[in-house]
Amino acid sequence: MLYNITNFLEKRLSPESLDFTNHIQTGFENIDKQLGGFKKGELIVLGGRPGMGKTTFAIQMALQMAKLGNRILYSSHEGSKWMENKILSQIMKKELSYVANPLFQNQILAQKQEVLQQIKSLPFLVSFNLQRIKDLEKVVEENELDVILIDFVQSMSASINNMQEDFDTVIKRLKDLAVNKNVLIIAISCLSRKVEYRGGDRRPMLEDLRGSDLMEQLADKVLFVYRPYYYGISEGETGRDLQNYFELIIALNKSGKSCSLAFKINDSMSYITTKVLGI
Repeated sequence: MLYNITNFLEKRLSPESLDFTNHIQTGFENIDKQLGGFKKGELIVLGGRPGMGKTTFAIQMALQMAKLGNRILYSSHEGSKWMENKILSQIMKKELSYVANPLFQNQILAQKQEVLQQIKSLPFLVSFNLQRIKDLEKVVEENELDVILIDFVQSMSASINNMQEDFDTVIKRLKDLAVNKNVLIIAISCLSRKVEYRGGDRRPMLEDLRGSDLMEQLADKVLFVYRPYYYGISEGETGRDLQNYFELIIALNKSGKSCSLAFKINDSMSYITTKVLGI
């Protein structure tokens, strides 16, 4: 079918076209302004080296999305106790070291009702046993979800003996799941160790994604979390203290431009502020 360009754009420029029901706001003001949030049907890859804060960022974003009314599934492959403390520190706005310290448990228990009041109506599901892609597909089939976060994607399997083929299949099926079920999938990914030997500021790049070239090909966006202080870089070019500097690098954005966004992370890496900071 052939379209005249005027007719082709006329529908887009009508009030009826302003339907943003598939858009998901993150609760981070600078991300939502810069990217317009994310969209259902997208596969987002969130990468970072260990200790960079990618899980802290993902949990906080998931909670913020849930508070905006989005139905969340957070699939974690860490232990449940560790996850409990991470979520609790986010909700209480307390340092992770405080929440995990046995000396402060009486103070934490005293706030039980306050914490439960904050979360009782949140549409937020957590799972620790969805390592097989077919199990995740079944859960999505049985539940109405808007956003799925997978922490972390390299631990998932399609039950294929060849490791590379297995992971490629996982990525393909995650993308198909996002599109066919109209859900946003955020896959947290490890990065290659070669980042550590790069020299300089060791900022992550697309070539550092570990496990499959398909991630770069099929992902709608690839984001990296980066903290220069992790590598001993304590001061920026303008003299700013970088100890609590947290950067989100939008390395790939198929619906817009690539850029970097800056945040502040607290000392125990348990909470991120949405205030934009310059280096």
